[in-house]
Amino acid sequence: MNTVKKVVLCSALLGSTFVVASIEKQIITVRQYQRSSQFTLLDPSYDRKKIVVNKVIDSKPSRYISYITDGEKNCYVIKQKRGGGVRKQFQVIFEELGGFIAEKTGILAQRVKTLPAGMVFPGKMITSRAASLVTLVPGVPASDITDGPYAGIDMRQSNRPDWPQEKLGLNKKVIASMSLHPDLPRMAAFHTFFGIKGGGPANYFYDKATDHFYLIDFDKAYNSNDDKDLISKIACDQIRRMLSAKKIFKNNEMQGLMLYKNTLQELVQLFPPARIHELMDEFSLASGFKKGYLPEIASRVEHIKDAVSRSHQHILELIDLLAQLIRKNSGLHRSNDRY
Repeated sequence: MNTVKKVVLCSALLGSTFVVASIEKQIITVRQYQRSSQFTLLDPSYDRKKIVVNKVIDSKPSRYISYITDGEKNCYVIKQKRGGGVRKQFQVIFEELGGFIAEKTGILAQRVKTLPAGMVFPGKMITSRAASLVTLVPGVPASDITDGPYAGIDMRQSNRPDWPQEKLGLNKKVIASMSLHPDLPRMAAFHTFFGIKGGGPANYFYDKATDHFYLIDFDKAYNSNDDKDLISKIACDQIRRMLSAKKIFKNNEMQGLMLYKNTLQELVQLFPPARIHELMDEFSLASGFKKGYLPEIASRVEHIKDAVSRSHQHILELIDLLAQLIRKNSGLHRSNDRY
């Protein structure tokens, strides 16, 4: 099998502005991240009269979505919860945290900054609530692809207890889908690591011009409410079943699983639980959530931090299970594809 070389990846806006994100083992601070040139419109000296609000969508009862263009013709989306109380509003922290993690691991994805509670900003509909300022990614949703190799991609790692077992987590369809392009195993690993229950085809954009996929939407992270298991735990359960069944994978699937495993290893190295907790606190404070958190979300935050720690242990176990699965399948195929 050919070694997958680490490369410099670009996360693009619609237009000509690109931000380079290299896969390097370097921890940057929140302050450095917030100074990204891609978000110059957030600089206090920036003339916000240059920002044009192109469209506001309020058809969904739970949120506002505004499309804006800055003075340099860069396009953004502003997403803001307008219902559901403080707990729902806190999901803006997941959006920014997800963008931060994706950038630091070279995963092509939207970039996100939080517009703090109390901040007046063009396209931010409720001043007293925080909102997410999100870069646009190129391409079309995978859900809109009707022909070719990427038609029918489904990377959804669900944890719905009412769904059949074969449709949950890292299932066979997810593994088959992520074998189709080298971007997809890394994105699937990001969703497993970050505990995102969604990841349907509408959350993956494919840009034919660059032949790359891009991720969007990170607000459903570490989802384990009620009787739902963590996505990472379900992935472990699925791989155990595949080991017991002596499942044999196609060559492309094996290469996808190897890249998926390597990405998980990179994520746990860069973002152990203490680092995730630290980033949550820093982003929260900068976004207008009081230090120590509001009473309405204090218990929720502790639940999330506990989920982060538990998920970390599941990921370590998952890496070991994947190594076993890869060893059992080694030598059965020869590498002869795009990976």
